Order: sequence, then structure tokens, then C-alpha cells
Amino acid sequence: MAEKLYTLPLAPQDLVAIYKEKDKTDSDKEFCLYVDYDKTTEKLSDQHILIYLANTNFKTTFDKITPTLLVEFIKSNFLVNAPILARVLTIVLRRYLKYELTPPEAVLSNLVFNEEQINEFIKLNGNLLEDLITAIQETFSFVLYKINEITEEGKEPELENLIKEIEITDTASNIGPNIARLVTESVDAMYLVFHVRGIQPSFNKQVFNDNPKFYGKDLMFIFTQTGITDEIVKMLPEGFWHDSNVK
Repeated sequence: MAEKLYTLPLAPQDLVAIYKEKDKTDSDKEFCLYVDYDKTTEKLSDQHILIYLANTNFKTTFDKITPTLLVEFIKSNFLVNAPILARVLTIVLRRYLKYELTPPEAVLSNLVFNEEQINEFIKLNGNLLEDLITAIQETFSFVLYKINEITEEGKEPELENLIKEIEITDTASNIGPNIARLVTESVDAMYLVFHVRGIQPSFNKQVFNDNPKFYGKDLMFIFTQTGITDEIVKMLPEGFWHDSNVK
């Protein structure tokens, strides 16, 4: 049975139907809103689509992915629960960094964002992808900085020494808080960037800060809640942590 496609903004009767559907959805399965992209863009721009979705808090997928929607996902100041955008963006990053797609990614790419679209996106948005890669690299330093900051007693000497080497910048950025969605929904994007480009001993507080991004949650809360903090902690060498409870 094909999923029902909805047009944004949602009509009142659609909202009623959706909440009935959510009530019937198994507790261990999150409801997902399927959006008809072409019909929606008759009324809303890509920017306003993401603002609308951020305010509704629905997990969302689209029947069509466009370059402009991906660009807006990267730049938007609104955190959006759309795993399909994170996955397609990871596919683009893999191509940009000269890595082959996995078989499932190749299938998905053929369905929603093909080779020609990927190459065109890379050609037109190389600088933006470089900004995104830098932000992913900076995730490492931000997480360690925050761990040290929130540890009131028994601070780790090695961590404190490492933190002294971290530079905090404050410059305008094209990268929005969906950096958190990218690395949590597609953690392999983070691993890929760390493997190919390494990490940055700095972070930009225009991107990484304590401002609430998603229903009162800040970026560090999201990284910790989704396991990214633990993954970064595990990357440090054996013996780095003197407190076994931190491991």
C-alpha cells in the first residue's frame, strides 16, 4: 500500500487524519509524514517548507529531493527531522570526497538524487560543501570542550590540556544546526570526514553554541542523546580517561 502524500501547509482535515494515524502507530515506530514536494512548492519555498516542518515536529520524508532543498537543509536555522535529507547529503559528501557509494546508497541515489544531480550539486556548491566539512570536523572539538565545561569536579588532566589547544572562533557561517541531524542520522558522514580530512582543533560558536535548537534542546544535548558524544569519546586513545566512568 502506497503511503499517502501530503501537501504543505497541512489542511485542518489532514492534521486530524495525521493525529489519528499517529495514535494508531506502534509506540516503537515513529510516524513519518510523506510530503508531495511539487505540490508543496506551489505554495511554499524550500526555506518555508523547512521552517514549517521544524514547527510541526513531524519526522518527514519527501517524494522528491532537489538541489535547492538540500542547500536549504544545510543553511537553515531550523532543525528538521528529515533523515532522507541527511542520507542524500551523505551520498553527496561521499562523491565529493571521492568515495564509492554503498549498494543501498546507490539504490537510493538512483531513486531520488541521481549521478547527474550529484555532480551538478557538487559543481555549484563546492564552497558550501567545504564549509559543511569544516563544521563536521569541528564537531570533535566542540563535544570535548563541552564535556570539560560541564564537568564540575574531577576534571580530566589530559582533557584540560587538550581544551587549551582549541580555538573558538566567531564568524558568520552558512552552516545551520542541521549539522546535528546530519551526523546523528548519518553518523558515517562524520566518520568519513574524520577519516579523509581529520579533525579541526577549533569550533565556530556561530554554529556550535548553547542556543536552544529543537524544542528547548541545544546541540550538545542532541549529540549526547543520540550517542554522538559517546562515539567521539571512544575515538580518544586508550588511557586518555583516568575516570573509568567517562569511558
